Amino acid sequence: MCGDLCLLQEVHEFNLDDVCRSRWDPMLAQTWLLSSRDLAADEQLVIWLRSFPMGFLSDRLYAGIARRTFKDPQQPNSTVYGITKVVKTPTATAWAAEHYPGTTQTDNYYSAWRCRTIPSPWDADTPRAASGSNTGSSNSGNGTFDSNNGLPHLTIRTGAESGDSIGADASAYGSKPACELILFHHDELKVPEYLSRMAVKMGMWKFVTGMVDAASTWLEQRRARCDPFKADPQAACRQPAPPLAGAAAAAAAASAVPESPFSPMARQGFNPPS
Repeated sequence: MCGDLCLLQEVHEFNLDDVCRSRWDPMLAQTWLLSSRDLAADEQLVIWLRSFPMGFLSDRLYAGIARRTFKDPQQPNSTVYGITKVVKTPTATAWAAEHYPGTTQTDNYYSAWRCRTIPSPWDADTPRAASGSNTGSSNSGNGTFDSNNGLPHLTIRTGAESGDSIGADASAYGSKPACELILFHHDELKVPEYLSRMAVKMGMWKFVTGMVDAASTWLEQRRARCDPFKADPQAACRQPAPPLAGAAAAAAAASAVPESPFSPMARQGFNPPS
């Protein structure tokens, strides 16, 4: 997927903003931040409770999701990877047992993406295809999603035109830079595959259009305080975790050496790109 009017840092931080996501993703019922370590690398351990609109799917608890950002060593300013995976840590296990003992847990979940700044493959002077044309264009409240030139294309509309408010760094990528997003996702819901396929077919378009609408407002707020080419120190993925309590605090205290949630991830064979 490629998108213009939204840039690498913006798309990446939007993907990691659970507070914002809980407002537009109807399946994310609640989210908790359990721990954070290397804030510069967006390293966090979170818990998700997901509810599904299909009656055959009960709530699922993701305890916990370890996530981290890795910069491409050859292109650190133009390519980043977001890596997330469910891992079992003493803190997350204790928290889940105390707060949601009877909820089905998702044990096999991993999601990763690459965000890359590229010159826009769409000519700025070429008008967008009208909704309903044979190019597959659809409109959301504040954006468009189409497949011109054979590429899924997402345009986020903000209060500024594409040439405004994107900083001097835009010249490195031409007059109109874009963000390329490649996503790899696996989510074991513990239901038959045909039911999973039906659930995706029923809910995916609503999911995408809700994301587009929310991203427009989110982008305007971010650009009011931060250059779009720079990391936002106020981004949700860079905030410290609140103090632990209850069983989770006891489990953390029992660990002689605090362990990064990415230590078990590496042991399970889910390593960052090299």
